[in-house]
Amino acid sequence: MNTRWVFNINGSADGADGLTFVIQGNGATSLGLVGGGLGYDGIGKSVAVEIDNYQGPGDPNANHIGILSNGNVVTHLASFTPGWDLEDGQSHTIWVEYDGPAKELRVYAAQGIVSQRPASPVLTASIDLPALVGGQAWFGFTGATGGLFNNHDIETWSLTLNAFALPAQPVITVPGNKTTVVGAAVTQQMQATDPNGDLLTWSAAGLPTGLSINPASGLISGTPNAVGVFSPTVTVTDGNTLPVSANFTWTINNVLTVQPLAGAAVPAGATVSLTAQASGGLNPKFSWNFGDGTPDTGFSSSPSTSHLFSTPGRYLVTVTVRDDTGRVVTSSYRQAVYAPLTANRPTASSSIAYEDRSGANDRLWVVNPDNDSVTVFDAVTRARLAEVNVGRAPRTLAIGPDGRVWVANAGSSTITILASNYSISQTVNLPRGSRPYGVVFDPAGANAYVALEDGGRILKLNPANGATLASLDVGPHVRHLSVTADGTVILATRFVSPRLPGEETASPQTTVGGVKYGGEVLAINAGTFTVDKTVVLEHSEVPD
Repeated sequence: MNTRWVFNINGSADGADGLTFVIQGNGATSLGLVGGGLGYDGIGKSVAVEIDNYQGPGDPNANHIGILSNGNVVTHLASFTPGWDLEDGQSHTIWVEYDGPAKELRVYAAQGIVSQRPASPVLTASIDLPALVGGQAWFGFTGATGGLFNNHDIETWSLTLNAFALPAQPVITVPGNKTTVVGAAVTQQMQATDPNGDLLTWSAAGLPTGLSINPASGLISGTPNAVGVFSPTVTVTDGNTLPVSANFTWTINNVLTVQPLAGAAVPAGATVSLTAQASGGLNPKFSWNFGDGTPDTGFSSSPSTSHLFSTPGRYLVTVTVRDDTGRVVTSSYRQAVYAPLTANRPTASSSIAYEDRSGANDRLWVVNPDNDSVTVFDAVTRARLAEVNVGRAPRTLAIGPDGRVWVANAGSSTITILASNYSISQTVNLPRGSRPYGVVFDPAGANAYVALEDGGRILKLNPANGATLASLDVGPHVRHLSVTADGTVILATRFVSPRLPGEETASPQTTVGGVKYGGEVLAINAGTFTVDKTVVLEHSEVPD
């Protein structure tokens, strides 16, 4: 048997007389004498715990707690005088516990309203309760006063009976370590059982900021507002025995994020292995789209995947990451897949040229169109090595098979050939006003080609001395040149597109009678030095 009650006594005339908690076997209507009898005097077959605030016959003083039996208020089985006033008009707490196997009655007392029972009783008495009250008992309170305005209040009372169990601590279930996400609402129901069926009270310390526990239900809830690793201690008590606690780790992660993806170019037929770098979140899962028409992968807890790209192209690869909070994040990159490499690199005209050197730092050659010069940089140290004056308005340059650098000067209609030591090795004069623009060598270094923008021609030149070997009329505005890796085709771009039908109207046409009009790229047979075909660039209405 376990019971807890909170009482309050106040009044004048020394608060007379007091109250008792009674266990008796006489019946529901049993009554005792009033006044100094505390309403208990005369109730046989009983045991009582008295709160006595008036010194009567047999009392040690006017402020004591006692154990009485058989309706006798004079003889005390045990008594205790607390160091605080029982009738101060404040609420105080009493626990009464009967240990059947030990045949012992224990009384605990605490000043004020206290939910946790003290560790040690203030009174004990050896009592064979069944022999004293019989096989059936009634529980309740009595009280009596000799003053008109003295009150004896029972503010709360709980009673637990278990004939087969000694008072025992609750048993708490440790929930295990938890991981949740900042800003996401969480709940955690704590679990505990009590062998005596007592009401349980919960408390917690060290919870993640933003969380709290319900004292009555043990439900932890709230929204974490700080990231970190927390070590909460959750405590449960039945108010009669020592509290028990559970300790665990609660990690609060940041919200889910994923780092940018990246990948190197690979040849067609290669398998690419990828790993997404995700952080934060709760149980992230990953799905991949490879941008080549294959289906998305299913969501998986593994951040890694691999995929074979069978066809050259630039594919938008996207990973989608979601977690148990419902957050979804993505990251994408362009995967370059190239055709099988050729023995030689294709070549193209450019305003810069990179020089691979053996036994020395590589160099970078750059034209300065507005300064009529070429600047040379150390590709490793980035130091400027030289600036060389060339012809007027240089546009492009190319490194020849002998290591000399050819510079096409549009303003002076010349090609300046620079030696490796930055000196001018040769100047090749071209037709006046022809405005040479793109200059390029074929991959084998057998021929040089130069586009004459205003001359409307492409010249084939001897790489050794710059002599003209052949000339091809291609029309105006030709600028940049490129030679395929096998050296068989020269590609030439036209800077200004030919006139479109209706160009001078509000409705220009890009296709008439199935014939397309627009920007042009010429495909020239390098062997015959003739135009094989003209490629018309496809027109698009898509906004830039």
